Amino acid sequence: MVYPNPAKEALHINMDDGDYTRLSMSDVNGKQMKTVNLPANVKEFKIDTYNYPPGYYIIYLDGVLGRIVKTFVKVSD
Repeated sequence: MVYPNPAKEALHINMDDGDYTRLSMSDVNGKQMKTVNLPANVKEFKIDTYNYPPGYYIIYLDGVLGRIVKTFVKVSD
């Protein structure tokens, strides 16, 4: 689960349903915005979004069971 959506200053990613090892984020044009290697057994991750311009973004969670793709909208402050 990704919340809040839309986001202003921060985005929370809840990963209770899998063992994820990497999180990456891109804009809708495919520009890589962030990549993080996740610690083992992490269940929630926070991304500070206040420095990103408003728009649509894509979150990729890669793990043992494959890839999950989530989207969110960043709105202006």
